Amino acid sequence: MAKLALNSPDVKNIDEGVKNRFKWSWLQETVKVQGETMPMNCFSKIREAGRAICDTCNQHINYGTSGKSALKKHVEHPKHIKAWKMQQQNMRIDITPSDNIIVAASPNNAVQPRIPLLCNRVAQDQALVLGFVAENSLPLSITPGLIDLAKVLAKDPKALAELSMDRTSASYKLNYGVKKTIQDEVLEEIRSVPFSLNIDEATSKTYKRILGVLVSYWSEKLQRTVVQHLAALEVVSVTAESLFKKLDELFEKMGLPWDNLISILMGSKNGLEKLIRDRRAPQMLDIDDLHTDHRWSADMRDGLREISIILGIHASRPERYIPHRWLSVLDVSLDTLRLWDAFVIFYYAFLGNEDMATYKDRVNSILEKRGVQEAGWTRVKELWKELRIRFKNFTNEGKMRKARIYKKVFFKEKRTLLELHFYASLLPMLKQYNLLFQCKEPKIHRLHDEQEILLKEFLSCFIKPEKLVRKGKNLSGPNMELLDLRSTETHLPESFIGYEATSILEKLGKNHPLAKSFNLKVIQAYTRCAIDLQAKLPLDNPVLRTLSCLNPNARGSQHIIPHLKKFPAVKLTEEEKAGFQHEIYRCV
Repeated sequence: MAKLALNSPDVKNIDEGVKNRFKWSWLQETVKVQGETMPMNCFSKIREAGRAICDTCNQHINYGTSGKSALKKHVEHPKHIKAWKMQQQNMRIDITPSDNIIVAASPNNAVQPRIPLLCNRVAQDQALVLGFVAENSLPLSITPGLIDLAKVLAKDPKALAELSMDRTSASYKLNYGVKKTIQDEVLEEIRSVPFSLNIDEATSKTYKRILGVLVSYWSEKLQRTVVQHLAALEVVSVTAESLFKKLDELFEKMGLPWDNLISILMGSKNGLEKLIRDRRAPQMLDIDDLHTDHRWSADMRDGLREISIILGIHASRPERYIPHRWLSVLDVSLDTLRLWDAFVIFYYAFLGNEDMATYKDRVNSILEKRGVQEAGWTRVKELWKELRIRFKNFTNEGKMRKARIYKKVFFKEKRTLLELHFYASLLPMLKQYNLLFQCKEPKIHRLHDEQEILLKEFLSCFIKPEKLVRKGKNLSGPNMELLDLRSTETHLPESFIGYEATSILEKLGKNHPLAKSFNLKVIQAYTRCAIDLQAKLPLDNPVLRTLSCLNPNARGSQHIIPHLKKFPAVKLTEEEKAGFQHEIYRCV
């Protein structure tokens, strides 16, 4: 409810029919509490019959029955006393509209010299916002958001004057209004698209175990990957079985299809992920299947090593994907392609009899291509027998992992190779830029140019060349940021995917379902990644543009002099400024 101005006559109409009407004279009285004289001017009358609000602790008071004694009783309450003392022990900022200056006042209202800090209305508003942030111990990062909120609220002064919300109604509207609306929108999207979960356990302030669940998915509405809070589940015991039961109940309650779940990120994967795979989501991805399959078993490592040697391939354990270094997918892709023939021969041992007959020619062609002699053929057949015998003693998890691998190696070989070759052809461009930050010698003078080169090279993979040129010159970084990358008119008929991937698609034909779906995913990946580069690369940063003038290749050009004059970002003495100016002309 909106507050009434001091001594407003509207109080009579508002409190009509109330037994004890509000009187403005009450605010001039004081109350003795614990040896302190507590003023009662902390109350404001609101536009609600029989109710006022305490400005000190923001609590509503019902005075309609007992009148002034209700206000006195509130002033004597320990919670109010604590809030009042805290307010008195801290400096406050008073704004004096008459002379538009800010005055620092002490808690005991001692006279202080006036310090003209800010001298216009905008500055006063800034001071009010900063005062609110400081008094409520809010992070400074929230300041821009508060200002934006104030601007929106100020568009309707009449509605703003009537705006009020107590703690109870705020909690209710947050949980059953805002939260429910956001959650409904998230659920509507993830019921029809693939999504990943991020699960972690924490302890609440009341020392209860809470399982936090985040969901990550591609939003068609926002055209970007989003991460949203899905649920916070209270758990008594943290076992794989109990956590699985909680997640299962959550999926059932929210109507989420397990078929859409593609991966889970959690602190420990032991047990829970296996239960989810076995009982609900066998389709879940694990990019580390190959690494995991050869990590713990010496027999598996030895078998792959021996087959690699027979084929003339350098023997090594499969590369591991590191989640917090996403470009490590390039190393995994290159290593997997290098060992591909060895994987085909190795995992052939785990196929069923019917599938072995189907892919026998594929295996024989690899052995012939690699020039394997008769002794090598014999040893490979022996290894297959040994591996098939050991397979019977593997755990269910181990058998399922091998099934996922040989499906990708044999049944979905073309799809797998398309993706691996695409990564191997495109990602070196991004990795080269990343290596710029790992050089021993300073390279900051190259950063601006390298950013422009990266974005142009990346865009040229799927954007028409004429869209990257204006008046015969390449677009600058800021102009490349303005390109509409979602428009199909700007896209090339065929995006760059690398020579090997192109060869596979040519054999399949343009109308093949795999070719169509792969090309669609490629253009989507290009567009999403390029939009991220547009948004995150500081292509118009004046400091980096100026620093590029330090590049030795720019020496001898008079055009860099104006930029170098703007270079100093620190305070210099007059003597240092003169020396710097002389150095600019001497170096150029």
